[in-house]
Amino acid sequence: MGYNLLMKEYSASERQEKAEKLKKRIIFGLGIGISSGGVVLAGGWVFTIVVAAAVFVGAREYFELVRSRGITAGMTPPPRYVSQVCSIICTFMPMLTL
Repeated sequence: MGYNLLMKEYSASERQEKAEKLKKRIIFGLGIGISSGGVVLAGGWVFTIVVAAAVFVGAREYFELVRSRGITAGMTPPPRYVSQVCSIICTFMPMLTL
């Protein structure tokens, strides 16, 4: 009898926790969507700078992944300065479109 009561309480608290997580995800998603929409509508330099920042973060993440795991077994990853130069070049690419 006590076990069933405990499972019902756990189930209710678990549902409440899931509902809170869903609420946070929805709010965060709306925030990102509205912000992204504002950047797209603003266009021009605002859009270019935000895209360049996103490209920079993505390039840094990619090169860190390559450096940490290597490209394939037996290959050495590129030196850090090569990764940094490539990231900077990738960052300036969106600015060439203006």
